[in-house]
Amino acid sequence: MKTRILTSASIFIFVIAVLIIAGSCATQKQAYIPNTNEELYGTWVNTDYDRAEQKFINYNWGYTEAFLRTTDQYVTLPATFHIMDKWTDSEGIIWYKVNWQYKGSPNMRFYLFKINEDEGTWEQIFSYKEFPSESDLTPEHAQYLIYYRQE
Repeated sequence: MKTRILTSASIFIFVIAVLIIAGSCATQKQAYIPNTNEELYGTWVNTDYDRAEQKFINYNWGYTEAFLRTTDQYVTLPATFHIMDKWTDSEGIIWYKVNWQYKGSPNMRFYLFKINEDEGTWEQIFSYKEFPSESDLTPEHAQYLIYYRQE
């Protein structure tokens, strides 16, 4: 009798645990799986910057080469990145949330990118704590930078 009660209770607890796990998995957002031709990939430049990198080349395998000057032959800051999320707003603007880690840096950066394909622009801000919000992405933000697609 005790064995039957323990077995029934064990089965009941197991079923409840499975339902809880399945329910929590169903409410979690799926991870974004990047395509091989994401809009973020390619070469981006802004020669107006003196204290920031003027050129980035983003590769589809999650690697970036940053150059202090567009004419530099050697990479200033190699980095790896992982696209965490992507969406397109009602105006056709493409947004990315990207984790970025520069080689030799212990800090992960949380970037928000805004890509306007019609204008060929890449706007960005970052934080060391969490992803910035869309309303944070303004030229007045301390970490704001803008780059232009190089064909």
